[in-house]
Amino acid sequence: MDEVLKQAKALADALRGSDVYNAYRRERIRVAENPALADNMLTFKKKQAAFELKRLQNQPVTFDEEKHISHLYAELSQNETAKRYLDRESAFLNVYRQVTDMLNDACEIDITYQ
Repeated sequence: MDEVLKQAKALADALRGSDVYNAYRRERIRVAENPALADNMLTFKKKQAAFELKRLQNQPVTFDEEKHISHLYAELSQNETAKRYLDRESAFLNVYRQVTDMLNDACEIDITYQ
């Protein structure tokens, strides 16, 4: 078990040291330096998370709800700092998802629930 934890720490360090994570982190800091933008981003993230949770729980999602989230995203994306942040976050989360998929596959963890 010690070897597995050692390798997990090395993986975490590799992720933290990666270009994709550091680009995301730099943009996150830029957003935080602008209080109004940070507030708008937090509002968007909360609404987006609630929307995604609803979908994951197989609760009905209306077209208007989806349109609202898309509208909020479009508004934020007009700000160059916000757009870079959202793009960098998406890139990092894609790498992170790939890593977790590999771990799930290696351990034969079935994450599909029906």
